[in-house]
Amino acid sequence: MSDLLEELLESIDRALVLLKARPEARYSGDVENLLRVKRVLQGLDPEEVDALLEEEE
Repeated sequence: MSDLLEELLESIDRALVLLKARPEARYSGDVENLLRVKRVLQGLDPEEVDALLEEEE
């Protein structure tokens, strides 16, 4: 796994921990969305993720 992809997944994990620690129900949609994004990222080729992000710069 590329370093960039690994960093993205770690950032998502940290965000999930923070959101899950909050009692407000309004964040449950955000948690579900982040989990979906994480699953998508995990299913992509790391080089593809790098290439997609390079295009944005």
